Formats: sequence, C-alpha cells, structure tokens
Amino acid sequence: MKMITGLTKANIKGTGIELAPEHDFTDDGNRFRGFIYKGLVMTQCRADGECYLAIRVDYLDNEFTTKEWMKTKEYDLEDEFNGVSEFDMDKLLENLEKILAKVNEMNAAAKAEELNMDPVKEALEDEIEYAESVVAEFKTKFKWYEANEYELKSLVRDLKSEETEIANAKKMLDELDELETKIQRQLIENLKECGCVKIRSNSFYLREMKEALAK
Repeated sequence: MKMITGLTKANIKGTGIELAPEHDFTDDGNRFRGFIYKGLVMTQCRADGECYLAIRVDYLDNEFTTKEWMKTKEYDLEDEFNGVSEFDMDKLLENLEKILAKVNEMNAAAKAEELNMDPVKEALEDEIEYAESVVAEFKTKFKWYEANEYELKSLVRDLKSEETEIANAKKMLDELDELETKIQRQLIENLKECGCVKIRSNSFYLREMKEALAK
C-alpha cells in the first residue's frame, strides 16, 4: 500500500502513469492537471487539502454509449478518488486496469454486434413527414397579417429553426448506415427511451406553430 495525497511528477515514476499537459485546464479558477495511463486520461485538481482525481473514460473514442457505460460497476471506479485527502496508488492502478479491461471488452462486443437500424429509419422518416406537414400547414394557413410585429418575428424564427431541424434529420437519414457505431447505438437508445430519434412531435418550434394556428 502506497498512500499519496495526489499524483505528482515524482510519485508517478515507474507506475506507467505519465504527465499529459495537453489535458491541463482551468475551471472556475481551479487548475486541473492531466495525466494518462495506457491511453486513459485522468484529470486532477488539488484544493483545500483535498484531491479531486477523475478517470476520464469519456475522453476515449469508444464504440459504446455513455449510458451503457454508466450501467457497469467499473463506472463507479472513475470517481473513487474524486474528493479525498489521500488515496492508495496501488488501488488506483488496479482501478485503471479494471476500467481498461471493461472498456476493451465493451468495445469488442459493440463492434461484433449487428445493429438493426430499420426501426430507427422508420421512426425518423415518420418524424420528418410529421414535421414537414406542420410546417406546410403553418405556411399556408397562418394568418400572417393578423400577427403583431413581435409574434411575427418569433414565428419566423421558429419556422426557420424547424426547417433546419428537418434538413439535419434528412441528412442523418441519408447517412444512417455510415454513422459511427456509437452514434447508431445512441439513436437506438433515443428511440427506446424517448419514443423518437431526432424530432419530437411536441418540440418547441412545432408546438409554437401549432399553437399559433389554433388561435
């Protein structure tokens, strides 16, 4: 057991941990130093006698999603030493190895899995069709001449914003099969958890236009 109050240039010698100044940053006046172990980044801040050390799996280019990672027991190891007066260097190295092993396992599983994107494609097509129908109805039926200046500017902005959303959704639909595995998995997650892929039927812009038509 080797208890330390934080990672330093001196105490990381021989551990495999290296300084990673490219990951140094300042947040709200606090300075964070970057370290790296076998490609896995850590950020550390020392303040008021406490060490805030975080293992940054989110810095890796993974095939799995953040929500999938959060369901693992290894996820809890990321912040085991985030807010402590001291910690065991050996335990940190053990945690790093466990996290790397799990990351490698999940990446391999994600790459090997064949994803069925058909439900995502069908849902996205329906979302685009619905949004386009609302936009078309708004353009033809809204009584522009009855709107005051503020309302008019606001609704024009909503209309243009929704048209941008539709264009982005169409682009995603065209590129669906070529998207990175992680993004495809995120889209599948969105559909399962939110009932939509990209365009919500009650999104702000669509809701504003529909309410304007109902007046």
